[in-house]
Amino acid sequence: MIHLNVRTAYSLLQSTIRLEQYVLQMTERGSRSVAIADDAFYGVPTFLSYCQRYEVKPLIGLRTVLRLDGLDVSVIVYSSNETELKEQYRIIQAGGIEGRTTMPLVVLPENWKASDPVHRRRLYHQLLSFVDEEKLWLGLPAPQTTEQVQVLKQLRLMREELAVQLIPAPETRYMRPEDVEGFRAISAIREGEVMSNEDVRQKGLHVRLPSEMNDWFTTEELTELDRFEALIRLEHLPRAEGAIPELPDADQKLKRLVGERLKSMELLKEPYIERAKFELEVIAKTGFSSYFLIVEDIVRFARESGIEVGPGRGSAAGSLVSFALHITEVDPVRYGLLFERFLNPERVSMPDIDLDFEDERREEVVSYVLSKYGHTHAAQIGTLATFGAKAAMRDVARALGMTLEEGQAASKQVKAGGLDELMSSPKQMKWFAGSQKRQQLLRIAKQLEGLPRQSSVHAAGVVLSRQPIEEVTPLQPELEEHVTQYNMKDLEEVGLLKIDLLGLRNLSRLRKMEDLIRESDALFSLKTIPLNDARTYRLLARGETDGIFQFESTGMKQALRQVKPTEFEDIVVTMSLYRPGPMQFIETYAKRKHGMPYQPVHPDVEDVMKPTYGVLVYQEQVMRLLRKLGGYSYAEADLVRRAIAKKDTGTIARERERFLQQAKAGDQDVLAQIFSWIEKFAGYGFNRSHAVAYSLISYRLAYVKAHFPRVFHVVTSDKTTELVRLLRKDQIPVYPPDVLHGHADATLEGPGVRLGLKAVQGLTKRDVDRLIELNGQLKDVRTLQETMEWKNKDQLKLRRLLGAGALDRMYHGDRTRAFEAVERLREEAGTHFLPDELSSLGLKQKKVKEPNWSEEEREALGTWVVHSPLTALPDIGIEPSTIEEVMNGTNGYLVVYVDDVRTFMTKKQERMGVLMVDDGMTQDEVVVFPRTFAQFGRSLYAGNILLLEVHSNERDGRKQLIVERVRPLHGQALFIRLTLDRFPELEDWIQRAQGDVPVVCRFTDSKEVKQLASAFSINPNEEYVAEAKRRFGEENVVLKRIDTKMVGPETSTKS
Repeated sequence: MIHLNVRTAYSLLQSTIRLEQYVLQMTERGSRSVAIADDAFYGVPTFLSYCQRYEVKPLIGLRTVLRLDGLDVSVIVYSSNETELKEQYRIIQAGGIEGRTTMPLVVLPENWKASDPVHRRRLYHQLLSFVDEEKLWLGLPAPQTTEQVQVLKQLRLMREELAVQLIPAPETRYMRPEDVEGFRAISAIREGEVMSNEDVRQKGLHVRLPSEMNDWFTTEELTELDRFEALIRLEHLPRAEGAIPELPDADQKLKRLVGERLKSMELLKEPYIERAKFELEVIAKTGFSSYFLIVEDIVRFARESGIEVGPGRGSAAGSLVSFALHITEVDPVRYGLLFERFLNPERVSMPDIDLDFEDERREEVVSYVLSKYGHTHAAQIGTLATFGAKAAMRDVARALGMTLEEGQAASKQVKAGGLDELMSSPKQMKWFAGSQKRQQLLRIAKQLEGLPRQSSVHAAGVVLSRQPIEEVTPLQPELEEHVTQYNMKDLEEVGLLKIDLLGLRNLSRLRKMEDLIRESDALFSLKTIPLNDARTYRLLARGETDGIFQFESTGMKQALRQVKPTEFEDIVVTMSLYRPGPMQFIETYAKRKHGMPYQPVHPDVEDVMKPTYGVLVYQEQVMRLLRKLGGYSYAEADLVRRAIAKKDTGTIARERERFLQQAKAGDQDVLAQIFSWIEKFAGYGFNRSHAVAYSLISYRLAYVKAHFPRVFHVVTSDKTTELVRLLRKDQIPVYPPDVLHGHADATLEGPGVRLGLKAVQGLTKRDVDRLIELNGQLKDVRTLQETMEWKNKDQLKLRRLLGAGALDRMYHGDRTRAFEAVERLREEAGTHFLPDELSSLGLKQKKVKEPNWSEEEREALGTWVVHSPLTALPDIGIEPSTIEEVMNGTNGYLVVYVDDVRTFMTKKQERMGVLMVDDGMTQDEVVVFPRTFAQFGRSLYAGNILLLEVHSNERDGRKQLIVERVRPLHGQALFIRLTLDRFPELEDWIQRAQGDVPVVCRFTDSKEVKQLASAFSINPNEEYVAEAKRRFGEENVVLKRIDTKMVGPETSTKS
């Protein structure tokens, strides 16, 4: 018995029915057919595949509306053949039925007055103007509520009055009665509300048992289901007439274009001519000439528009035709790349040319493709986001009315294995055992995990079609651009060919770098830089690859230090081997490269493996070995490689026997050993075509870093702190932002780099854009404030600009003058009198003390640029190291600023600490163990400047710095004037402000001056000092720098 009105999870957030579970259950009940009625066709290909697997007939219904004189009547239309399925596609895009249809149509009496006989009669006759009477049914609801019982009664009256066809169509939204909880949750998520247990309309919407259907409907009505089923004859999706639009005379055009391009590159010679002929023959035979011409057109548009295009991606870089058309930049003959790895004449499959463009301009390329090939033949590929385990937890928690914190706490219980792993872990389940609501949360989240949640657009995919695209795939309704409802895999199944237009951030970076370099060298081009540049290889060999595509990880840096690249091939090999599996052979490759001898197992193996010192790295090497030793063609060898990668044991066994039979004369044991070796390592082999193309991107970035470090850092550093650190490391001057001639981003200036206005924290994008508009027009802070229309509440923005140094040039480099001007504005905002009026009244403006500029800069920029506390220190008699140097070595001395201190107790109840410190170039943590903490703890507070003796230590695979000794370098002392009787009060204050700054007391009644013992040293933060000034008088408390030879806290005597 079929159910016609079944919404699955592909009616997004309207059902919890999973397709395979549904089809399997209906099959087990003995149903010959299974029907769905979703409002979108995302799940149709999957539904058909399950029906085929379980050998049942599919009925594809579309839930939509029929537009009838201002009334939208809910209906389900079923396609009985491929032509009607295409009509369903058009209805989806249109959002409803507006004209006559030949499809079987079931009307759902959801929003029309079934109780009014006049209305019923008029509506029915209007429906007959859209569909023939024998194709029109009125759907009967399940009589589970009073309202539904009444509707059912009225519909049966209509059959007596008008001889209408009635068919059971109870609403179905979940599999079992107990699944109502999940349905209520998903409905609440859709509406953004809290779940309600009161709505009776949500009950009883499960897949009904035959007994329930027999109780509700008459034999005549149930028999109508069988008659309806007999009308449907559709079992598969219509295939595309062609994978891509067919261009006229494509074979000859492609051949002519390849010849012209090879000639222009001075490559119209052997072996290029023979290789080009072979590739063109295969391309023509497989019918993909138009595809290559279309891709060439897309790439040509991008290049002519100044959009950076990647040097190649995937196996397409192995094609000489791709190289000749400038689709790729990799010469496959020079680099020994194989066309058959890309397009195998023995296994005709769609070629896959993926294109990389700079990410900031990718949309321009997508728009060009959609406009060039028209809305009728091109679309972006749609995709579905599903409920992940963590997201399901958070969404369901909201639907249950739980707090945000509870939802986040629940999601934190989920690990990589999802909810199955969580539910099998007693430790993780303890959190949920705490309350019934948490158990309900987990139960519902499990129901929703993996269900489709929302539709979106594939990050890269575009699909082209020879026929109108709406005949091959349904399109998303109500979108300006065309987006398919079928996903990438489904589109390939119906015969369409996708083109991936990917956005790559590193291409945007390369384009920006090239533009900056051309400001001083107009003819510079990254396409023509030498691939044997010694400075670039030295940089790579040192592992200084932060910001370099593919080589940024710690492990990759270590691999580069092992290999010590001296040529481009070393980069390609390192990138290819740095993956799980072959990673173990990096050391072997490095040692052999640097002289370690090795014994080849066979002379022909050595011919193929010599460039990689006997290490099997590439898939192409597997193909060459099979050809050289076993007599395979490259096309046949690629099929063997694929079988090994897929672990196809039957094919592998047959090919082993064939290899040994066809192999050249030789030791059969050795040859068997070689095939076993190939079988073992072929699964690890990397696509050399892709590796060469992507290594070009990495090499170009490394070249810029080696030769133009300013340019490299400005383009690749997203954070101001990171940029300043890198520039300081390379000893490049850093200048503060500037409101007079500012830019949003950092720019080159003189020998250094000037930070952009975006670096100033607290400024909005609108502020930055407006300041750039005012370049050169501002003369002082008053005009700045007035022009920007900043009010009193915006005073902090002025203070941030001041602290960042952005006002320095406005006041000829005198930050004190800039500070005084800002203070005048602040004071005027707090009084009704102008400065002249204050003078005439005999009143003086209160002079405000200049702030600590290093703290102001750090507040404004997150780092120091001009006023670093680490640069104003006296000579300490030791050459300090940097954090990075100690990390890469063993021990050393660091001069650091303490950002943060975390303390905690060990198991032995001893206090230890972890300090976040800044050496002016790097921020990192240092560990202070209990013994050192007990000795130097008074100096360990945020804001202090310390000399640390440290050594590096490795723990859990990560290096950390251990502090051995501490010496404060702040060079300050606190001077307090007070009477002897107030000393106990001073002691009380010091106990709450403990630190390492010495305290010097001048007792006014005894005229005695004493430096207090180290136990009475204080932490000089503003809050503590301000409290002391309130207690003892502002004029009696002074914090100032002193002679560094003054007795410090470690050696001071008792008072």
